[in-house]
Amino acid sequence: MIRTIHTTEQICNLPAVPTHDWATQAANALALVAPSATAGTLIAHLDPSTGTLKPISTGVSGTHAGKHTRPTFTTHTQAESFHHAYAIQDKLERITTLGFDIPDQTLQHGLVAPISMLHTRWQATQIGQIFAATSDQSPIAVIIPITHEHAGFVLIAIVAMNAQQQPDATPQSIDQLTQILGQLVPILSRKAKAALEHVTNPKAWLTDREHEILNQLIVGHSVRVIADNLERSSHTVHDHVKNLHKKLGASSRGELIAKALGYSLSPSEQQTPAHDPIILTGSSSLAEHKPAHAKAMPIKAKPLTNTANTH
Repeated sequence: MIRTIHTTEQICNLPAVPTHDWATQAANALALVAPSATAGTLIAHLDPSTGTLKPISTGVSGTHAGKHTRPTFTTHTQAESFHHAYAIQDKLERITTLGFDIPDQTLQHGLVAPISMLHTRWQATQIGQIFAATSDQSPIAVIIPITHEHAGFVLIAIVAMNAQQQPDATPQSIDQLTQILGQLVPILSRKAKAALEHVTNPKAWLTDREHEILNQLIVGHSVRVIADNLERSSHTVHDHVKNLHKKLGASSRGELIAKALGYSLSPSEQQTPAHDPIILTGSSSLAEHKPAHAKAMPIKAKPLTNTANTH
């Protein structure tokens, strides 16, 4: 229960704006759900008719989000965990296919299921190979549609427990973890929608510096104070603020801050695609849901186009 609460808190603290480390922050939040869990996330375009997957951004728990952050290790185990996480991320960035069937309502409602329920030889799939090659076991897939505007624009998370540190994982414990992740999906869906729905082009996502300046604007600092804090000129900070307005589509400082805090959505807009996800456990069956196949297109897809200024 405590882990679920901590995970929920971290998900609620995810940025409501598109940042380059959003996927990593989401992975770090989800990894809190179980002891010794590893979480990998992909913001990607999924073609439901072919299963083709095109990653846009990836993240793995245990990695450092900031590009310029140099990790420090106090033990050999910490260094191993760090390199292990980056090895997973490197493989996730090169993934090209989902590799297993999904129910045809997945892109409407979302899905939470152990990969072993979606493919009898899950270790042979691209995603399965990534985790089967490590000491992680029983990976659970979470697929969340970010918006119905662009069918196939999804957040995918894979959560797996470490076999060496959690050797007693049972089908019952996997089912319980699947159910917990299913309960977290609506919250995570709302955060993903707020941050990513209107900015599908990663070139328009906030840089580390822009996000830092935005956070200082939120607490009420002026451009001059921010410039002093960052040891930059007011002109430079002002240019960053202008870019923030363009990228987030804000016409005023108040609107900019409201969007940063996730308060700009109307009640109807806050309703997320994944409000009632499909959850598959040992007591359910994939056969209960018609799987997506080559000629199935559950939602009329619109091509992904950039809806934000890329400067």
